[in-house]
Amino acid sequence: CFNVHLRKCPGVCTGAISKKDYRRIIKHLIMFFEGKKLQLIRQMEKEMKQAARSQKYEVAADLRNKIGALKHIRDVALISKEDFELPVTRVKEEMIDLAGRIEAYDISNISGTSAVGSMVVFEEGVPARDKYRKFKIKTVPGANDVAMLEEVMRRRLKRSKDYPQTWPLPEIMVIDGGAGQVNRTQAVLDELRVKVRIIGIAKGFDRKQDRLVFNREDLELARVATRGKEIFQKARDEAHRFAIKYHRQVRGRKSLGQN
Repeated sequence: CFNVHLRKCPGVCTGAISKKDYRRIIKHLIMFFEGKKLQLIRQMEKEMKQAARSQKYEVAADLRNKIGALKHIRDVALISKEDFELPVTRVKEEMIDLAGRIEAYDISNISGTSAVGSMVVFEEGVPARDKYRKFKIKTVPGANDVAMLEEVMRRRLKRSKDYPQTWPLPEIMVIDGGAGQVNRTQAVLDELRVKVRIIGIAKGFDRKQDRLVFNREDLELARVATRGKEIFQKARDEAHRFAIKYHRQVRGRKSLGQN
């Protein structure tokens, strides 16, 4: 169907969507043009929650975006250019681009000695090695990986404030760790009023058992978490490799009596 290719039809005749879903779309349109906007929003919010509970995150995110757009239309007869552009802009700001800048962090030390942190950058899903950064831990005594991560984050975000062109904020920060690391990083971001999404990767027995730790109320983040898991794992592994390499360099220099 040519209309499907032009995105003018959802494709019920081709089997792209079911008849049930097609009827639901028609029902929504009828409610909207009858002026039943509030009832429609309540219905869509109910469907969004059901989709989220069923882990259909892409469906839930799509409904969330439509609800956001719908809330900014005052009346069918009063649609203006400004009314239309506002929700579209907001939706774009909320969306996550997996091909954009993704940063991953790791900490490496032996019982708190020769402690270092790493930051690696992926763009277009592949490493951007010229943008990797190393951090020698300066303020944290002893073995405290969470506090070391906080130091790295504060230094990284300060550089973003001082040098925004060379230290742009990423789409997502990937943290090697679980809830402790994610919560501490989120606390730093909140304190500094920086809005960046975070995903932690808690190690399992193997890669399939790795558990993603993130704010599950963020439907857009939940939507990309499953789709982007392999990229996030690769970024985590690269941050781990880079941190260990730098840690060995620092430890080697210390053994030779160098700073």
